[in-house]
Amino acid sequence: MKPSFVPSDTIRGLEAYVCPLCRGPLEARPKALACGACQKDFAVEEGIADFCGGTYYDNFSEKQKLPSDHMLALEDELQGTRARIERFYAPLIARRFRGSQTRVLDCGCGNGVAVDMSTDLGFETWGVDSSALRKWQWRRCREKRRLALANALALPFSDGFFDAVISSGVLEHVGVREFRTPRYSVEPERDQVEQRRRYLTEILRVVRRGGVIWIDAPNGRFPIDFWHSDDMRGAPRTHSPLEKFLPTSGEIRRLVDSAGEKISLRFLSPRGRFRFARLGRRWYGKPASAAGRLFFELIAHWPWTALAGSPLNPYLVAEILKQG
Repeated sequence: MKPSFVPSDTIRGLEAYVCPLCRGPLEARPKALACGACQKDFAVEEGIADFCGGTYYDNFSEKQKLPSDHMLALEDELQGTRARIERFYAPLIARRFRGSQTRVLDCGCGNGVAVDMSTDLGFETWGVDSSALRKWQWRRCREKRRLALANALALPFSDGFFDAVISSGVLEHVGVREFRTPRYSVEPERDQVEQRRRYLTEILRVVRRGGVIWIDAPNGRFPIDFWHSDDMRGAPRTHSPLEKFLPTSGEIRRLVDSAGEKISLRFLSPRGRFRFARLGRRWYGKPASAAGRLFFELIAHWPWTALAGSPLNPYLVAEILKQG
């Protein structure tokens, strides 16, 4: 159901949003979206709606100068985003929905480039994130009006608004506190399980029946984490399977079972998902990258598909179908 929304010329294009607190309609004002029921205003700056109310995932300031290694990591992320959409998710969406006009949410969209790219490929795409750094990056994006700062546990969209939701590298960050003092470390919060359950419930809420959710994340049962590093240059990190940071296939199954929805789950190969750019800078990068590509190719085919959810696979891709 499309929300009742009266756009103004200054913030036209934000009609998809509803109040994340009561899910009621929003009224357009010159620099805000207003919920009459909650008596809350949500700021709109340069076309970007902010439902976070100043509470962000990070402490980034526009006056802050990022160090060179951080800039390198952002460049790697940019190239990785392009590969993620062009070579992996766009083909998945196209096969699933057979060319129909498809609404997609990139939940935890990072730099926002995926929204521009997916729109160019013919999908109606929105993106949300809760980072002040991302808000700064989004000002360069063309589809800024489809990028919003929002808590993924309270999304500003009506029930069943999307055909597909992509949650890429997000689940592991739900219900944990992360530190870099100076080495990277993670501490699970007491209500981690409940937060992750709420996250899955919320993305299930905004996808229609017959729609699909893809959740991808490093595998907590694989002993090496190539994606969360002790330094910004991406050195692999060894970790305990008891760390309670990276999700496992078993944890995702338990979350799905507890959702109270008629849904099905399977694990896919991440074939084509990665460029292996950071790994390739290491002395062992070329043989390790080649081995990774071969393994991802193997588990894309029966009977090896069962290994996609196993501890042998360093990166999980869960496909969740919300049945009608």
